[in-house]
Amino acid sequence: MTKLQILRCFYETVWERGEVEQIDRFFGPELEASGWFPGLPVGVADFPVLVLAIRSMVHDIKFTIVRLLVHDDWVAALVQVDCTSRGKCTPIRITGQLMARFDGDLIVEAHNHMDMFGYFVQLGMLPEDLTLKLLAGEDAA
Repeated sequence: MTKLQILRCFYETVWERGEVEQIDRFFGPELEASGWFPGLPVGVADFPVLVLAIRSMVHDIKFTIVRLLVHDDWVAALVQVDCTSRGKCTPIRITGQLMARFDGDLIVEAHNHMDMFGYFVQLGMLPEDLTLKLLAGEDAA
């Protein structure tokens, strides 16, 4: 399989269908994925918890690989995630980026940046004007 096919299969299997027991098919055993939340690396054992927590708030998840660059063992991907909130049934769209290093068919190093701020705003868990308040120097707490 190509790296594009592996990434598509990973997103479809783990994120879209929620088959977290399949994670070992895609990740090397020592993987720590950085960038999901500041200061909180996500290891192979933690990844199912992350996936299930996010899936508990949304359904109809669809990952689209918008751009993909491949160089030797590395890939850089721009992804778009579309889903629907479980509470309000509203559509949610966020984007993210992934840089990953492969060893054969396994991802052994992953650096992510997902718009989790936008995700929580669209879920209604953070106020829509929070960005403007923060930029104005207001205390958000």
